[in-house]
Amino acid sequence: MPELNTPHGAVPLPAFFPDATYGALRATGFEDAEDAGIPGCVMNTYHLYNRPGARLIKSVGGLHAFTGWHRPILTDSGGFQLYSLIHENPEYGEIRDNEIIFRPDRGADKLTFTPEKCIQAQFQYGSDIMMALDVCTEPNDPDEVQRRSVELTVKWAARCKAEYEKLIKGRKGPRPLLFGIVQGGGNRALRLECGERLREIGFDGFGFGGWPLDADGKLREDILQDCADAMDPDLPRYAMGLGRPEEIVKCVNMGYTLFDCVIPTREARHQRLYVFKKGMETPEGVRRADGIPVHAGRGPRAGQKPRGPGLRLRPVPALFPGLPASPVQDRRFPGLPAGHGAQSALLRPIDGADSRWPVNTRTSVPTPWPGFRLRPPRATKAPRKRTRPSGPRCIRSPARS
Repeated sequence: MPELNTPHGAVPLPAFFPDATYGALRATGFEDAEDAGIPGCVMNTYHLYNRPGARLIKSVGGLHAFTGWHRPILTDSGGFQLYSLIHENPEYGEIRDNEIIFRPDRGADKLTFTPEKCIQAQFQYGSDIMMALDVCTEPNDPDEVQRRSVELTVKWAARCKAEYEKLIKGRKGPRPLLFGIVQGGGNRALRLECGERLREIGFDGFGFGGWPLDADGKLREDILQDCADAMDPDLPRYAMGLGRPEEIVKCVNMGYTLFDCVIPTREARHQRLYVFKKGMETPEGVRRADGIPVHAGRGPRAGQKPRGPGLRLRPVPALFPGLPASPVQDRRFPGLPAGHGAQSALLRPIDGADSRWPVNTRTSVPTPWPGFRLRPPRATKAPRKRTRPSGPRCIRSPARS
């Protein structure tokens, strides 16, 4: 599938969407994302539903008018976020058979989130790509928990599709897309069953559901492959929450074509940097490159010199020496934390026309270096003690009557 057609433009696939959870890109701005060639952003249905509210966003013209981002917007359903909060502390609520009950303050006030409300909110947002509400699990949860997750996910997906069909009637112009989410944990049979039942309902694409990491933080490639096998190969396959450069390479080889992650903005906020030039894979190489462009990418701002006297940041270099120069596209995602004079780049080494990769991807994508500080922070001077000036004090005259 060469591209994904949405009401706000076509998205060449494979593609990476950064996370603008609350309607803003942290550590940077939408203008930088546009300059970097980012085709779309991900925002979260639940968080925006909770604050500032779907009605307010609709009243100003939807998320595009509310945020100032005029390219495609994908809104996550919020199911993963609600599951994570409730799983961490059951006092936050519970996941029932027909709805999710959430208590933001762990008190009497509660928020009822249903598949119908999830779709209604995404229509109020004016989303280009909507996600059906699902029920998440951990990879190692027992089979009865995974079975319940699959049953509720399919049941809720059918309710989401029915609400979507009801709201789409009489709508003029291009319609938004609706994706289903495949659950099943680490059980391959459940993954395949969930995917088959979702395909019978009918969606425009499918997303990976659940947690893709094991207890040690390693990528569960077996689960990702099982989930990819459960999806329609002719439709977009969305690796939700995955976006590290090495993860993108592995997932593209599995057949995934859409990615999102907080990595670009998170690394920028933590003063880290991905570098793309040979010779910069060591601290000494980055020091020697002080003052020259970090990455000669595309867009008006790509390849600019860092602001300030040098790279006063703590980067994590990740060099990709094995990737061919053409037709691969490497796009800069800039994170510009104020006061640091830094650029944080995330590689997008995937070509919309040809997503083939080098055979030896392991040597092409080494493990990122641990963080290090290029220069010690500037010593701060002790504040000068202020002394009262000598001489007579100026006394204000009383106001005249």
